[in-house]
Amino acid sequence: MRRVGLFAFVGLMFLLLWLERDANFQDPESAADWFVVLGFSVTLIALAFALPMFAQLVSGRFVFRVSLVPAVGAGLGGSANFLEDGLQLS
Repeated sequence: MRRVGLFAFVGLMFLLLWLERDANFQDPESAADWFVVLGFSVTLIALAFALPMFAQLVSGRFVFRVSLVPAVGAGLGGSANFLEDGLQLS
């Protein structure tokens, strides 16, 4: 049940972020801009957990190990996005 919830959360967040096109990522000023920046970071970090879980459902160990590469990339990307845009660190 947790897998289904995580997959649904990631898909729903990507849909909501896709619908929100007017957000200012470079210089977030309004609360909506901050929500989109933090939402994108949380979505990438959730994707980092969802990719290996999905790989386990699809196939065996090899696919799971290969899925760790984009999972690490998504986790690092979400963390970097939070630090850069959310906390305004360069």
